[in-house]
Amino acid sequence: MMIGIDIGATSCRAVVDGRPLAEASTPTPPRALGDVLRSFRPRGAAIEGVGIGFAASVGADGRVAAWSNRPAYVGLDVDTLARSIFDAPVVWLDDCAAAAVAEHGDEATTSTLYVGVGTGIGAGFVDRGRLLEGATRSAMALGHVRVPSAGDAPCTCGARGCVQAVASGRALASKGVELRLPPGKIAASAAQGDPQARSLLMSIVEPLAEAVALACKLLDPTRVVLGGGLSEAGPWLTAALGARVPVPVVGARHGRLSAALGALAHARAHVRRNA
Repeated sequence: MMIGIDIGATSCRAVVDGRPLAEASTPTPPRALGDVLRSFRPRGAAIEGVGIGFAASVGADGRVAAWSNRPAYVGLDVDTLARSIFDAPVVWLDDCAAAAVAEHGDEATTSTLYVGVGTGIGAGFVDRGRLLEGATRSAMALGHVRVPSAGDAPCTCGARGCVQAVASGRALASKGVELRLPPGKIAASAAQGDPQARSLLMSIVEPLAEAVALACKLLDPTRVVLGGGLSEAGPWLTAALGARVPVPVVGARHGRLSAALGALAHARAHVRRNA
């Protein structure tokens, strides 16, 4: 049995052998993360490997090195925690990198730039089957690219003008309160044609397009996949973004399960290499 897990800033999901297993809220106190991981462990089953896509940066020592959305987690030894719970090899990667793996699939001649807009903004890039991770597995921190239309807006990372400061789920939720749109329901409301929700989402298209266009210039992808909570808004949003960037833009085919499925695929590859 193989398990894939996605730990985001707001929620966690797990899949077992490609099937959805469970969901949970990401706990505010870091010490409670163990309870969430234990709830993802099937009882009495032998586990061959676990892949975890994490919204935080995990250092070589297995500890959380940085997480601007949840700074209290910094220093937590997540690798030792996960290995003790699952009693199996555990591999870590960025959550958007994991999603890119799932959305790219087995294609050997194309490249995929995955852009995830959830609580924050991240990205992952797979070029002809090879995942770009970087020296510390923190490549593609797209949310912290500065863009002109973000102006001087403060970001959770401490900088100003990051695209995440104006185009993330957190930024949308803040603006939605003023319009009496419930947080977490903006994309779904837009998909149903709510004019206020659509207008709000259109307001983030320009800064998001600026960041994505820059990434396209650097990476030359075949396509861009838009995922995270925004994937629920429907094809009108991908069309609006696609009109502003140089390559086709599509919605994530795996929806909110992309990162967990990609983490599972990454774990399978790790186990095969080390068999």
